[in-house]
Amino acid sequence: MVDLMAGFAADTLRRCELFRGCSDGLIIELAECATERFYDPGETIFEIDAPAENVYVVESGRINLGLPLPDGHEINVRDVGPGEVFGWMALVEPRRFSGTARCTHESAIVAVPARELEAVFLRHPQTGLAVMQRVATLVAAWLRDTQWQLIAALAD
Repeated sequence: MVDLMAGFAADTLRRCELFRGCSDGLIIELAECATERFYDPGETIFEIDAPAENVYVVESGRINLGLPLPDGHEINVRDVGPGEVFGWMALVEPRRFSGTARCTHESAIVAVPARELEAVFLRHPQTGLAVMQRVATLVAAWLRDTQWQLIAALAD
């Protein structure tokens, strides 16, 4: 993984559904505290139960979100691509990742510190509420996808 200077963060955040409706000034504010990262295929972004400090938005590439099983195998819960968000666990207690995130292709990611996001939400509560409602939708999708993948794994 390589950290580079800002260049695409603002554009990536503008295209992200999570930040739909946010003012350009707010997007720029978030982009200024974000980090742009580049990953190779197979690289791990985070592991299950690691401290969750950032919310991630995919600029390019694909990320596999998985759930490790006790036998060492991993269930593929969902893949995310350009414009999609993962790592929402950084915004909710206990702020630990509930799965793993690995790149399946060369990927460019924008990492937004959750604490910075929360500070913005406190200054702009209506925007914060709208974004957290979208986070709730992401949580529901993660739970639904996990349920279906676990059912499929048990059926095998």
